[in-house]
Amino acid sequence: MRNLRVVVVLLAIVSVSSVASASPFMDDFESYAAGSALHGQGGWKGWDNDPVLGAPASSVQANSGSISAEIGGDADLVHEFDFAGGNLELSAMQYIPDGGIGQSYFLLLNTYNDGGPYDWSVQLNFDLGTGIVTSDFGGGATANIVYGQRVELKFDIDLDNDAVDEYYNGTLISTHEWDDSGFAY
Repeated sequence: MRNLRVVVVLLAIVSVSSVASASPFMDDFESYAAGSALHGQGGWKGWDNDPVLGAPASSVQANSGSISAEIGGDADLVHEFDFAGGNLELSAMQYIPDGGIGQSYFLLLNTYNDGGPYDWSVQLNFDLGTGIVTSDFGGGATANIVYGQRVELKFDIDLDNDAVDEYYNGTLISTHEWDDSGFAY
């Protein structure tokens, strides 16, 4: 049985839906007060359930409405989902401002437990210095980072056939195995 666990960073809206389910999850962050900690609200928490690693709701950038999650510094915002088989679509709207430095990641895990073990399935590496997003588990496929506007990250996950398609800004950048058990700790 393959489960979907999600660690989300740098997003404005997250939606997860099962093709077979009539009740998708969608969070546009509008129900949170600007400046409030997202840890402990709406199923969000900091990595390993550490509130220090959570993130605040922000009114600085938003895809629709006026609130989003603001990821900066050491923030690792987590939302967990349990699915056993089937096809899933996860999408998130990401905003990266001009002039950023360093690296940021968007991760999806097939195994996540507070304190471990963890097993990654998707790791998109956003290198702000080079302007390149790299699919670390998709054979190193790359795309150019889009700055200063909202961009959709979309993942079509086929748990039954152990596959994931990764899209950045509407373009397929990689198709690879969902659970290779290769990057776990």
